[in-house]
Amino acid sequence: MFEMKTSVGFETWQNIKYKMRASYLSIKTLAIYLGIPLQNSNITACTTYEIDKFQTTDMTSPKILLPKIGGKATDAKNDEWNANIINIPMIVSEDNPYDYKTAVKLRHKKIKMYRADDGFLEQTFNLLEII
Repeated sequence: MFEMKTSVGFETWQNIKYKMRASYLSIKTLAIYLGIPLQNSNITACTTYEIDKFQTTDMTSPKILLPKIGGKATDAKNDEWNANIINIPMIVSEDNPYDYKTAVKLRHKKIKMYRADDGFLEQTFNLLEII
């Protein structure tokens, strides 16, 4: 699964997780339809980015660091981004939208992109090294 962003920070990371959830569910559905056994250990989530904005001074709202009532306090930068893990919430409720008890934990690969002379982001990588 790939998600492409120009920059990634605390708020963007939460949005990425919801987009990854949609991709994850589509992949699982297709695998079931095709009769392919697919374990979570065989799925890698990838995020391409140019700028890492996981600095607290770059945040729009420091509230993003606070857990929801009854939720687990997490540090997205250290617990997920730097640890190459993504916790994708599966059951979302208004009371606790970041419920990690129901999250699917997947491998995550960061892919740093570079801006070329033509203004486009690019990077060369070996797909086999990711999976």
